[in-house]
Amino acid sequence: MTQRQTFSREMIFDTAFNLVREKGWRAVTARNIAKALGASTMPIYTSVRSMEEIAQELQARSFTLMQEFQKRTYTDNAMLNMAIGYVTFAKHEPNLFKFMYQEKPSPVAFQDVQRQAEFMDQSFSSVPGVSEGMKDLPGGPESPIVLNSWIYTHGLATMVSNGVLNISDENISRLLSEAGGAFYLWDQARLNGGGNQ
Repeated sequence: MTQRQTFSREMIFDTAFNLVREKGWRAVTARNIAKALGASTMPIYTSVRSMEEIAQELQARSFTLMQEFQKRTYTDNAMLNMAIGYVTFAKHEPNLFKFMYQEKPSPVAFQDVQRQAEFMDQSFSSVPGVSEGMKDLPGGPESPIVLNSWIYTHGLATMVSNGVLNISDENISRLLSEAGGAFYLWDQARLNGGGNQ
């Protein structure tokens, strides 16, 4: 009599995470997970309710890994480090970045994007310099610099993850520093009545 195979949810999620990391979301199927575990698909569906549950777990794991990149020290500016970490994550983990933002994205409403400052403050409050940096922006945490910087950073990260732009880590830092400086100066001019609103 053949012993029935069982796999923990953790084993299934670990295997799925390795698949999405190496081959992208399209490779994450019950059949491919089972094959990697040396089993049929039955034990997969015994432990996990659906592929959507797997996708949610992979989103959470990908986000946690991205935050690890963003919490690293690249420069002496905590806010710039978050942007550099975001693009560096896209460069070094392109399949995870594409999974999160292109293949299985969570839709974001424009008003939610405008709340990036609040999200950043909550997510990175333990990182020295982030809260202080948010308060030091010309318009405070509600400044459009946060939204503009995020849109620019996301565009750069998308180009890097898709292989459109082959760029060194040093040039990632330089581009983001220059763009951040430009957004900062624009915001100061805007507040002083010299910029378009």
